[in-house]
Amino acid sequence: MPKAISPRHLELDEIIADLRELEAADPEAEYAIQENIAFFEAQRSVVKFAWWLVGRRRRLDVSRMLELSDFALPKWQSKLYEELARASRPEFPGLVRPLVDELIQLIEMHSGNQGGGIYLASIGCGPMEIERQLFERCRVLGIEQNLWIFGIDSSAMAFDCAAKNLASSGIDLCRQTDLRRRPKVPGVYFVQIDAEHFAHSWDGGNFSLLYHSRLLHHVPKGQRSELESHLRRICDSYIEYDDYQTAASLIGPIITAWRQPVLLNGAVISWTRDRGKVQLRSDYGDSVQFFNPPGAYLRVNSRTDPED
Repeated sequence: MPKAISPRHLELDEIIADLRELEAADPEAEYAIQENIAFFEAQRSVVKFAWWLVGRRRRLDVSRMLELSDFALPKWQSKLYEELARASRPEFPGLVRPLVDELIQLIEMHSGNQGGGIYLASIGCGPMEIERQLFERCRVLGIEQNLWIFGIDSSAMAFDCAAKNLASSGIDLCRQTDLRRRPKVPGVYFVQIDAEHFAHSWDGGNFSLLYHSRLLHHVPKGQRSELESHLRRICDSYIEYDDYQTAASLIGPIITAWRQPVLLNGAVISWTRDRGKVQLRSDYGDSVQFFNPPGAYLRVNSRTDPED
């Protein structure tokens, strides 16, 4: 009797088939697609993946790499959002906890310094797990009635995943299409638009806080400074939160996400594009804070701070 194929291996087969089909339709992304196919083929066994880590990974042209979620494959984008939201919930390793803690401190400071509402924008919000945790903590503090949170994401899949994730905590998510004015009712809003167009198109007044989490490695290096400059013009405080390279931040996801090929792809491929501590200190000086776990850094700038 033939051995049954596991759901994980069936998923790997489906991902690889979708990538091969995409390869013919998107020749410009040929390199990234081929390397992703090699990545998922390597996941068929621990031994194959170990060889990929010590061999092919080291030869990757990081400037040309993309993650599975970067391709026009809605099913796998949704899958990543769902798995990422679940992975971000536990207290340990607390994947988004440093950012949520920082946002709470800044929100409390803003609520004491201004009588009006507090307006936040989350760039590349994905499933909005950060916002779910943030809103729950604001409820405990009794300040959610003065809070407007805008989730900004170009993916059509993000809204459905975010709405489902927020609903698990009794939080409604509304679509916002008017970029010329703020909605009158506090709450959580979703704007489907990419970060650059949002920065250029928003005309609804400055945000109290603008932040992004694990976004920069999706942005080409040559465009990062320009994007940050545009975003900082529409906010009072700007927060950058992302991973940095450590051995633990590579090994940890391999162990915890081995049975989740899509999530593992996002973790490992993004790790190859992350900066290390030395590079981050060189880029940002003393303005960067490091947190381990979860192997992330955080940088806060106010509007009065000079741009790097």
